[in-house]
Amino acid sequence: MSHDQVQTIGDAYEVVSGAPISSKFHAVYIADLAFDMVEEIKLIGDPSSEESCSHLKIRLGEYKY
Repeated sequence: MSHDQVQTIGDAYEVVSGAPISSKFHAVYIADLAFDMVEEIKLIGDPSSEESCSHLKIRLGEYKY
């Protein structure tokens, strides 16, 4: 499974799966990546917050071309 950062838009990242080598599971790979990111972001504290329990937030979306 491979994901490549292809574009940064402001503070957002866009990733692609299934390119340049197509896979019938590319949507599953991206969904797995998104779920993994949600779980990992829960472990990271917000360095800009003075509250010790404040965590970063993440918003994810998936689009099929």
